[in-house]
Amino acid sequence: MRARVSGEETFDELLNIVKANVLSIFEHQQLPFEEIVNSIVTEKSITYSPLFQVMFDYQESPLKKISFSDIEIKLLEQEINSAKFDLLFIIEDNFDSVVLSIEYDSDLFEIYTIRTLASMFENLMQGIKNNSKQKVSLLPIVSEVEKKKLITEWNSTATKYPSQIATSKLFERQVKKTPNKIAVKSDDDSIDYSKLNSRANQIANYLIKNGVNPNDKIAIYMDRSIDFIAVTIAILKVNAAYVPLDMAYPIDRIQYMLDDTHAKFVITENSLKPISDGFKASKIYLEEIEDQLLSENQNDLDIDVNAESVAYIIYTSGSTGNPKGVVVPHKAINRLVINTNYIDITETDKIAQAANTSFDAATFEIWGALLNGAELVIIKKDDVITPDILVSKIRENNISIMFLTTALFNQVVYEKPDAFKSLDTLLFGGEKVDTAMVKKIFKSFPPKRLLHVYGPTENT
Repeated sequence: MRARVSGEETFDELLNIVKANVLSIFEHQQLPFEEIVNSIVTEKSITYSPLFQVMFDYQESPLKKISFSDIEIKLLEQEINSAKFDLLFIIEDNFDSVVLSIEYDSDLFEIYTIRTLASMFENLMQGIKNNSKQKVSLLPIVSEVEKKKLITEWNSTATKYPSQIATSKLFERQVKKTPNKIAVKSDDDSIDYSKLNSRANQIANYLIKNGVNPNDKIAIYMDRSIDFIAVTIAILKVNAAYVPLDMAYPIDRIQYMLDDTHAKFVITENSLKPISDGFKASKIYLEEIEDQLLSENQNDLDIDVNAESVAYIIYTSGSTGNPKGVVVPHKAINRLVINTNYIDITETDKIAQAANTSFDAATFEIWGALLNGAELVIIKKDDVITPDILVSKIRENNISIMFLTTALFNQVVYEKPDAFKSLDTLLFGGEKVDTAMVKKIFKSFPPKRLLHVYGPTENT
């Protein structure tokens, strides 16, 4: 007898379904059990029941049917040392109560497991008693005390982080700690923390002189580069917010983002002029203002930036219609990469900057490196999507931490299952895990840690 349960039924409705099923099979009650077994079971064994291994048995107490005026009758409990089934639940209906007994195969179950099952059954019965008209899927199987323990006590994973300090100020603190350490490296250049900070300060001063005010939105239409990093830092230093634009997007999509954010400027580069000239927005070409930048003050700006201020706006693809902009404050960046409970980034780490700068993974890469004194290693897009070249970049640069989309992870593992063996931590996310690819990497040469993570945008 089978009862299909979707979880949407109330307990009362489920009870009626079971009742109807039971009544419908009474017409077959004369069919011998042996015939059922012979027609269904192909392999038989004396070690287990042929049709089922879990049984539920409802019994009325024999004491209900026996009464003596002057004699008190009690049932003696008898120790049972064998089990006919893997699990046997026996409900005994007494005069004014019901008793649950569980017989179990001790080779399969520990006593703790059985006690937990009994407790869950009791909670379920209490939930039905309280409200038999709620959906079956909503009936409780854990008590409020157990729920608190599971959700609160055992899940106390929160860690402290600088929630009151702007990301740009945290970067400046890191500069003072490691001024001469390499901050960002590309194929043909590198820059230390001190020089990167000076470059960002020059850009920030230029922006202020050209009318950028707190809370303005500044779009960035640039390929991944050291200057891209400097521009993002500069924008945060002036208490504005950056809007990274995907260079693969069509002009009308980019124009929508510019209009939607009321971007004051688009910072770009001469090589992208054929496209960026089509944007209906004020543009700043870095190469054209280089002489002015070199004359700007290199010292940190005396501007108050609040951790609640908007740091950047990132656009999702949008399942329907136009892309959706997500506003992310400074403190959310800090939470993502500082004193986390999922990864420990140190000054000895080298983090790959492999993501498209308009994708949220770039937030983890860029600020995970710069706020922890690590080195950010820029890898070109074409190199990232070519497994052989990607492997060589990882090993040439001694990269220790990398974040990939699930699709790219699957592609690289399929072609080069040993690609990530030198990494300390490989994070991937954005889509459902392909367990076949995970098994493949573990059978080959996995990194020290492999983490499947949800997107930084959803978690900030």
